[in-house]
Amino acid sequence: MTTNYDFVLQYAAPPGTPVFTWREARQAREYLAAVSAHRPLLKLHGCASRPDTVVLTGLEYERLRQNEEYLSLLRFVFDSQAILFLGFGLSDPLDLDLAMRQARYAGAAEGEKFALLHRDCAAQVREKFPQVQVITYPDHSSVPAIIAQLVRAARQRQQP
Repeated sequence: MTTNYDFVLQYAAPPGTPVFTWREARQAREYLAAVSAHRPLLKLHGCASRPDTVVLTGLEYERLRQNEEYLSLLRFVFDSQAILFLGFGLSDPLDLDLAMRQARYAGAAEGEKFALLHRDCAAQVREKFPQVQVITYPDHSSVPAIIAQLVRAARQRQQP
């Protein structure tokens, strides 16, 4: 899941990874509910190759926040999926903050939300979103090693 419109994650994803934007929110939710092995790429704010899906202005964000299929997708993802926030300081007042607040009150599992943040941002995020487990780092050069460690730990948990 990303709010970026560029292609970086598409290039990094395994071949054949389904890509959904907010315009396909219903299909994305159905896909997530039905398929557990192959995770799609959710481009929440659109894709550069499809300008009609890109969300940039305050008015576009407001319309998106009123789109029930989009909100249903966010609720589903935030309530049922483990999430690692990476490269995002949890300070998007336009839609992800809204989803985080809704997840807090919807009974989403607290242990399933993580954020990798610089230590200077940690206290503010912990106060604002107590359901998020914050993983801190001292400087940006340590991020690749932390991500590699998280990947190894996740793979070990998947083994019987």
